[in-house]
Amino acid sequence: MAGFGTQYGSRRYGLELDDLNGPLVYAVQPKAYQTDVALDSNIIIEVTDEDGIIPNTLMVRVDRGYGFVTAYNQAETPAFKPGYSGPASAIVAIVGGFQVTIDPETDFGNAEKIFVEVTANDPSGRPERLL
Repeated sequence: MAGFGTQYGSRRYGLELDDLNGPLVYAVQPKAYQTDVALDSNIIIEVTDEDGIIPNTLMVRVDRGYGFVTAYNQAETPAFKPGYSGPASAIVAIVGGFQVTIDPETDFGNAEKIFVEVTANDPSGRPERLL
C-alpha cells in the first residue's frame, strides 16, 4: 500500500493507493486452446503476485465436461483431490507465488476439452478468479 498526505491548518488532503493488481497466472501448460496435447499430459500453472500469494487461498478446479471439480485446494488435507493426485502432482514455491502441477490419474480422452479455473488471494486480501 502506498499513500501520501499533506495537512494545511485544520484540513487534511491525501490519497491512499491499495494494491490494485491481484494474483496473476503467468504460465499454463498446456496452453489455452492447444489441440496437440498428449493424452497423458499434466496441467502446470504458475500463480504469482508482486506481494506473494496467501498459501491457503490457492485453489485449482478442472472441468473435463461434467462440471468443475476441485483438483487442488491448498487449504485442505490432502490438497490434491482424488482423480488429480497422480505421482507427478506437486506444489513448488516460486518467486512471488507457486507452481502447481496436477497429474490426472486418468489420461485425457481423445478430443476431450478441459477447462481450468484458478483462484488465489494476495496479502492485501484481494481475491482473484484467475482463469
